[in-house]
Amino acid sequence: MLQAGRCRKALGRYEESITTFEEAVRMAGEEDSRLLAELADTYALIGESQPAKVLMREAMFLDAGSIELDEIHSPLFLRLIERLEKERDIGDPGFAEWLPVFGSIWGV
Repeated sequence: MLQAGRCRKALGRYEESITTFEEAVRMAGEEDSRLLAELADTYALIGESQPAKVLMREAMFLDAGSIELDEIHSPLFLRLIERLEKERDIGDPGFAEWLPVFGSIWGV
């Protein structure tokens, strides 16, 4: 379901992508950081920043290292990633773990 949601997101079919990711999250028991991050990113793409931020924060706290940052496409989260790249090396294994910290500091 992860790939199906990503395909729909890539095609700009955001509502369908959200439905797919929400179903996948329910099936995974809401503990899959990758699915939560994809869902958050898709919400951000349709301008729903509040649920996007909540979901991304949850994904990061569950397992930031498993989130595929190269699959994040929303300007909201891309700006945060790009800004953090100025502070930390993206190749650092702990890079993603700093995202919620700096996101809070920077008010994202």
